[in-house]
Amino acid sequence: MELSPKQQICELVQKAKKILITFGKNSGGDGVGSALGLALILKAMSKEVQIISSAPLPKKFSYLPLVDKIIRSPALSRDYILSIRVPKDTINQLRYEVEDERLNIYITAKNSVLDNKNISLEPFRFKYDLIFIVNTPDLEDLGELYEKNTELFFEIPIINIDHHPSNEYFGKVNLIEIPSASTAEIITDLAGVLEVELDEAIANCLLTGIIAETNSFQEPSTTPKSFTTAATLMVAGANHEEIVRFLYKTKPLSFLKLWGRVMTSLKYELDLKLVWSLIEEKTFSETEANPSDLKQIIKEVAVASQDFDVIMFLYQKDKEIQGLIQTAKGIKIEKLAKVLKGKIQKDRIDFTVEAQSLAQAKGDILEKIREWSQTR
Repeated sequence: MELSPKQQICELVQKAKKILITFGKNSGGDGVGSALGLALILKAMSKEVQIISSAPLPKKFSYLPLVDKIIRSPALSRDYILSIRVPKDTINQLRYEVEDERLNIYITAKNSVLDNKNISLEPFRFKYDLIFIVNTPDLEDLGELYEKNTELFFEIPIINIDHHPSNEYFGKVNLIEIPSASTAEIITDLAGVLEVELDEAIANCLLTGIIAETNSFQEPSTTPKSFTTAATLMVAGANHEEIVRFLYKTKPLSFLKLWGRVMTSLKYELDLKLVWSLIEEKTFSETEANPSDLKQIIKEVAVASQDFDVIMFLYQKDKEIQGLIQTAKGIKIEKLAKVLKGKIQKDRIDFTVEAQSLAQAKGDILEKIREWSQTR
């Protein structure tokens, strides 16, 4: 009889010693909370765990345990084997030294001559036994972590945990539960399967994921299970009021500065019921804010702009032009997402624009939105 995904996860976790946890650059608070909660669950099982983030984390998550242990290291180290084929008992001495950025290995052979045809250098293995990827639709969403370590994700078993229907089922084990409102809910259930008791630290991380993904239980995707899972986590010690305060009521100065810049640069296309803003790359350094803050800001603008159907932000970061489009509730955006080659995140589209400048990108995207609005 075939094992269920959760049973397969149990078997893989039991065998693993060192586990990598990561999440995509667009996974938001659910990705952060799920990754941290999962890390604490695995640590409770005496596993060695490392969390790598594909993007800088907003400061609003600084209250969470282990958040200071998340690293950003796109290029991961691995072992290599220098293999030398030699007759038995012919090596008398072996030493090495590093000189002028070169590793010199000295081998003294006894009664024989080494042939360089019998010398090879091959990659051996990465230091992980297992990879968890949470709240991430595809490997490309991992950004540089995937681009610079492609072999890692083909050599090591991946457990893929998500609730989005856009997930590409890229794992050896895929625990995809589309009816769930958040990945953190799935991780909460998994803790029980792994026989780990929820404590305050785990509960705070997972409740953060649920609150962030459901916008404090206001999204239409919120289900009765969201509330029962949240209640379970609060019984385990999660502080609901503190999480809401950090996520929504406490705004870092950098966030407020960026928010102000965006609001003062808003432009309107009344015939399209569209609000848009262009954010230059220097804006992030000048405000000390992070591009990920724009996802919360665009939600705030959508709430404050009830007379408009579409809000669009275009911003430049690392010489790449990215876009966010938030729509009013009930507007179908599948066709627009397809035209923009973007990814749907609830009622938001995340996309990349091939353009030489923000101004050019704005013109191209406005034209596509205009064509879409005539057919929707």
